[in-house]
Amino acid sequence: MEQHGSHGAPWPQGAQQAQAAQGSQTAVFCQGVTVSFTGVHNELQNIDLTIHPGESVALVGPSGCGKSTLLRVIAGLLEPDAGTAEVFGSDGSPSERGIGFVFQEATLFPWLNALENVAMPLELQKYLSAADCREHARAALKDVGLLQWAEKYPRELSGGMKQRVALARALVTDSRVLLLDEPFAAIDALRRERFNYELWRLACKRNLTMLVVTHSINEAVSMSHRVVVMAEDPGRIVGEVTVDLPEQRDLATWSSQNFHDACTQVRQILEETGALMHGDTDTSMRCAETETGVHAHAHAHARN
Repeated sequence: MEQHGSHGAPWPQGAQQAQAAQGSQTAVFCQGVTVSFTGVHNELQNIDLTIHPGESVALVGPSGCGKSTLLRVIAGLLEPDAGTAEVFGSDGSPSERGIGFVFQEATLFPWLNALENVAMPLELQKYLSAADCREHARAALKDVGLLQWAEKYPRELSGGMKQRVALARALVTDSRVLLLDEPFAAIDALRRERFNYELWRLACKRNLTMLVVTHSINEAVSMSHRVVVMAEDPGRIVGEVTVDLPEQRDLATWSSQNFHDACTQVRQILEETGALMHGDTDTSMRCAETETGVHAHAHAHARN
């Protein structure tokens, strides 16, 4: 297990293979990104972050350290006060950057069914016929396991199903980079574990580049090649951990010694920066420890 600065981490084998397949271009490149909403206090200060094509990176840190703000800058939804943020060399609009964004809330249109919600981005682009838009939407729903619910309206779907519809909507335009802002935070631990597993498999299948914001250390490790740790006042990167896990992951992988070691290293960085002294983060770390028990229980159940 290795810990490195934000520019010095070696790529895990899977990320190396994905990068080699897509060429040497950088997927996400942030240099000196600084954001101040007041002009006095910096929400983000001098953020340097590089993500390679096909690599999955998780952001962890206390509430208020600027994780969601950084996602908005990378997506092109917020202009930084200083520095640059590019996606595959583009600093234009979200569509020009090839961004798919999944928020904490599903934000589905209640008057549209699941299929229509997923097809909406394609219809707005006006590149495809209505029939082709629906065909692509069905394929995206199939990828997230919801094709049989295509005709259901949001009021007829559970919270987890709504989030999967939102994920399908983010994927339907063949986004090259997927940004996820605690997409499963409101889902119970057992279902959340399953969704994390399904999302990792989908990312590998599609060779997606992912940046995931989470307060859960376990979730960060299970869904990434690298975990980048942030601190607050001002929001900044204070360390990162390379995740030494195979590309083909399952519940047994998440009960492994390497998984435990990576979680321990992330927790140590948070402790060193004082983040675990904050009440909200301390609570989420206890939740992460509870999830470790869930992982172990699931692994034991899988063996039986």
